[in-house]
Amino acid sequence: TNAVLEARRELPNAVSEELLEQLAFVSTQATTTPVQRQRGLVRGALAGIGELVGGVKTSAESVSAVVAAWTTAEPVLRAALGL
Repeated sequence: TNAVLEARRELPNAVSEELLEQLAFVSTQATTTPVQRQRGLVRGALAGIGELVGGVKTSAESVSAVVAAWTTAEPVLRAALGL
């Protein structure tokens, strides 16, 4: 989330807003019990984040930080959420 907030100036508004919304949703789902978790929606949100991050075509350092953060966070989130 911090990487996205720092990169907001270089990212298109629609991309940064969607990334923040998706990250907020995944964060709230991570705090629910596995029984209450909306696995299909979480899986879709994680895929959406990956697509947004992969679609960013710029060499700005802060945007590179978003890509690096997602590359590190995605497997951790998937494991923590049982996906």
